[in-house]
Amino acid sequence: MILEKSLFLIYTPYQLISSINLIKTYRVKNVDVILLNNNLKQFEELVKKQIDGNLISAEYLKICNRKINISQRINLLIDIIYMKRMIKKDKNIPENYSQLFVPSGDIACRVVYNKLRRYSNSLELNLYDDGLGTYIKKIFFKKTFLGELAYNIFLDPDYTENINNIYCYCPELVENDLKSHNILRINNEETTKKVFESIVHKSCKDYIGKKVIFLDQGFSNMQPIRECLEILKKYINSEDIIIKKHPRIESNIDYTNYKVLKDGIPIEMIINTFNCTNTLLISEYSTGCISPFYLIKKNYPYAVMLYKIKNKNDSNMLIEFTNFINKINLEKNNVITLPESIIDFENFIKNNYEKFDRVKEF
Repeated sequence: MILEKSLFLIYTPYQLISSINLIKTYRVKNVDVILLNNNLKQFEELVKKQIDGNLISAEYLKICNRKINISQRINLLIDIIYMKRMIKKDKNIPENYSQLFVPSGDIACRVVYNKLRRYSNSLELNLYDDGLGTYIKKIFFKKTFLGELAYNIFLDPDYTENINNIYCYCPELVENDLKSHNILRINNEETTKKVFESIVHKSCKDYIGKKVIFLDQGFSNMQPIRECLEILKKYINSEDIIIKKHPRIESNIDYTNYKVLKDGIPIEMIINTFNCTNTLLISEYSTGCISPFYLIKKNYPYAVMLYKIKNKNDSNMLIEFTNFINKINLEKNNVITLPESIIDFENFIKNNYEKFDRVKEF
């Protein structure tokens, strides 16, 4: 049991699920939370009921509130300097935390760690499950030379080395390079599923009865995605397909003939709440096509990821991504399909469309 005073930093609804699961799995007490993105506003009351500490407001840590938009590198410097100046003045964030739980090495996480560490050399830095970055070193540690230089000069150069524990759903999938850290399992608790049920039932009724959930990611160069959607319509009625839009990035695809939702509810909450056995999930490389397979234990959906169609020459990052999916397929009996061409995609749909089932209530 973790007894010390703890602070959780949360950017996304998926991270909120992981945080609540961690709190319940390890019975964490004396918990404060900072929500770092405006898309979490709908969950504020829910969070207050799940923690025994405070929901702390720190608007200056939300980079989505930035008014200036120059180059990415200049923005990084502006954000670091601005956040450090503001957090120094902020009296709402106590200095006596013994544990900090973060999803990543993003700016706000580093700025908060930089402040708290000044007051406690024994502060424990813990990483919790945020999907791929938790399992694949190249994704978590990804940063440019100038980005690394900025972090080293203005913040803590040893941030990643100081991570004490990694909390995740599948420790067996964590890369060997990360196993020098203490790796602990989070359970997908039944009580956590119930926490989100009312929000999902209220906001997500439109998923019921659909056979295909397409996870839009708002990327450019979408011609292969359009072709795949046209193929899909040859075998499945468009009324049985729902497009789930990315909560922050706008797509350039015309979805006129489909039901489109932009609900801000992560697919993981939907999978936890509804019966999606044999429902088809499709995306380019959204982790929403991966996380269901380590959140739930059985009755899986189908999943197809299209990134190999669009990217003929795999980058090192995509090679790592594919290796991770291969690990899941080895553990879960080939649950994720990776077509390498439009023809591969059509063959998969043609051979399996009669098996796809509708989203149902449990």
